[in-house]
Amino acid sequence: MHAGNTKLCGPPLGVKCEAPPPPSASPSPSPPPSPKTPPPASVKEGTTPSQPAADTVASTGASSADDAKQDEGHKPVEGSTSTSFGVLAAFIGTLGIAGVAFVALRRRRGYKTKNFGPTASSARPSDPPRVEPHPPAAKAEASAALTFVRDDRGRFFELQDLLKATAEVLGTANLGVCYCATLTTGHSVVVKRFKEMNRVGKEDFEEHMRRLGRLSHPNLLPLVAYYYRKEEKLLIHDYVPNRSLANLLHGGGDERGMKKAALHWAARLKIVKGVARALSYLYDELCMLTVPHGHLKSSNILLDGHYEPLLTDYALVPVMNQSHAAQLMVAFKSPERKQFGRSSKKSDVWCLGLLILEMLTGKPPTYDLPKAAGAVPSAESLSSPQKPGPAAGNGTDLVTVVGSTPEGEWLDTVVDPDLRGEEEEDKEEMVKLIRVGMACCESNVDSRWELKTAIDKIEELKAKERPAPDEEQAFYSTVNNEDFNDVAIN
Repeated sequence: MHAGNTKLCGPPLGVKCEAPPPPSASPSPSPPPSPKTPPPASVKEGTTPSQPAADTVASTGASSADDAKQDEGHKPVEGSTSTSFGVLAAFIGTLGIAGVAFVALRRRRGYKTKNFGPTASSARPSDPPRVEPHPPAAKAEASAALTFVRDDRGRFFELQDLLKATAEVLGTANLGVCYCATLTTGHSVVVKRFKEMNRVGKEDFEEHMRRLGRLSHPNLLPLVAYYYRKEEKLLIHDYVPNRSLANLLHGGGDERGMKKAALHWAARLKIVKGVARALSYLYDELCMLTVPHGHLKSSNILLDGHYEPLLTDYALVPVMNQSHAAQLMVAFKSPERKQFGRSSKKSDVWCLGLLILEMLTGKPPTYDLPKAAGAVPSAESLSSPQKPGPAAGNGTDLVTVVGSTPEGEWLDTVVDPDLRGEEEEDKEEMVKLIRVGMACCESNVDSRWELKTAIDKIEELKAKERPAPDEEQAFYSTVNNEDFNDVAIN
């Protein structure tokens, strides 16, 4: 019944059956892809994943052939059945490859969506990522905004208003350039530009600015707003029409026509008390800082319309570049900083002591800056016998000159000549204040007074009241109104 069937094989006939050919060589067509399964990326682009799929299918076919050889002698194997199994295995392998490719494609598109926005999810993998038409402009617009930090002040101008304002350069100081900007509304603000303020990142910087915005004291010039860029920072304050204390004590230079004002003892004591109170407030509110002020000096003290002192450039040490701060900020010139390489809670007390001596002698300290002609007080300039002392420019000139003069000679040789005509009662108070200044300037930080001790002693001092027709005449001995039209923030 099997006559003529030359390809018949199997154990009954004693003829060994040949292994079936690999399925890849089979002319059977591949099953169509499922309509619910998206094609892999390579198919979508018009290419075929021939090499990986062929390797997988060939491997599957070879495995089927080995299985057929192992099953010989156990059961009969027909060619059509073996071919069906091989095709099925190839189909399953192809579905596996398609599934892996589909998952990979989805992950790849999901990654692009996260980085380039929703429009990228509809783009083909080979297309360049699509982004918003003007993202740099949008970012610039978002970043080009002033941040106002005070709850008691409205947002009454923007950065664009500053750019349109009439600006006047008030001075180029150690820490930055200071401008006066008059807005179109007529309101004036002071803008100070800093470039060496990159010690902390944006989040820490903004948190510190918010902390400063919460400060409120009659003798602190409040921070109104700030502008942040990595390259530079802008701090905005209200404009103060009167001059700085340094201008009043030492004048602004003959070329500018600014004259030194002769301040009464009552005026100087009022300023010292205001500075001390503001410093005490900073120590209470910013107790987490080693140096709550850090840059206390006469050029950083302004006078408001009632001639109350206003401290500026306070609490900037945490955000200033440390190399820049060490070179230019006053607290970094303290004896402990030079001796031990670190500041202390009493570094601001040392600055207060120097300020007191400056106000009573009328001579500016040098803060270790290069000596300028006429800028450093000497024994001759103070009419005091000269004694061996430190070299000029070491920041202790005032301390050395006052300390080398007997206390009984302070009124005649150390005190500013403009104060020598005061009442005897006031002169006694001046001597007491000089003692406070010297105790605050003690080079041994352990022996230096605490801030609270110094403030208590200052508050005990008195000044004899002067009858005067107006407040301005009570404040100055001799003054020209034209001399008080500048602000100097250094």
